[in-house]
Amino acid sequence: MAFSISLFVFLILIGITSVNAKTTMTATLDLTNHATEDKSADEGWSWDNDTKTLKLEDATCEITDTDTKNPCIKFLSSDDITVIFEGINNLTSDKGSVFYGSDESGKGGTLTFKSTNNGTLNLNIKGYYTTGGGNAGNTIGYPYNLNIESGTINSYGGFFVDGVVTISGGNLNIDARSFPNTKGIYALRQVNITGGNVDIKSSGSAIMVTGVPGGN
Repeated sequence: MAFSISLFVFLILIGITSVNAKTTMTATLDLTNHATEDKSADEGWSWDNDTKTLKLEDATCEITDTDTKNPCIKFLSSDDITVIFEGINNLTSDKGSVFYGSDESGKGGTLTFKSTNNGTLNLNIKGYYTTGGGNAGNTIGYPYNLNIESGTINSYGGFFVDGVVTISGGNLNIDARSFPNTKGIYALRQVNITGGNVDIKSSGSAIMVTGVPGGN
């Protein structure tokens, strides 16, 4: 009887694991012209095009096309986009940024990260292009403005922002030491830290602000 009960429990656990398993994303999620879609059950993400809100919950992305600089998430830098993350999310691109703003001619939007349940967002790039501006060693490239409000973000690579960076809460850990000449945070306008915990490791400047307007 004990064996039967143990086997029954084991089968239940297998069933739970299968139900909760999420499929790894292997292609860029392009939000620049994407209708509302809910893939939370199988891939751990959903997109509301009306509110420009991306929700991530235990999502995994692996972009392995080494001949390109494709990101995990592509967005318009002119849009106000909110990324809400919960659970543990692991997003990795081979040489491109993990989050990449593609609309450099129509700037002005804000990319905001926050978590309602102290989620974790791990951003990682494997390779390094010696040229490429915001792609070179940066996990977040070319948002116009960047806001970090809550949750934990661990970035293996820096941030390249055209406008203003505002950090008001959460835990931000950046390690850009493996990418030559990459700053922890590179912003063309301002960096404002009003709350949260920030830890930046870089072979160059931890934070660099040029004071040059990044666009309109």
